[in-house]
Amino acid sequence: MAATLSADVVQDDIAVSLARAIASASLLWRVNYGPKDYVGRRGGDLIIEVDPSDASIKQALWGQ
Repeated sequence: MAATLSADVVQDDIAVSLARAIASASLLWRVNYGPKDYVGRRGGDLIIEVDPSDASIKQALWGQ
């Protein structure tokens, strides 16, 4: 099913990233949150792995 996104959603980087992750999901969803200005920075990443069959969180990892 196709959905049209409003202009404010398209400008929201997090919403667009999540939409792309869900659209390309297969056996396991992996969502990566990181700092906006990551060049020259270490750490701050959060990786969440979600089972799409029941939306349960399989693993949550914090980057260094």
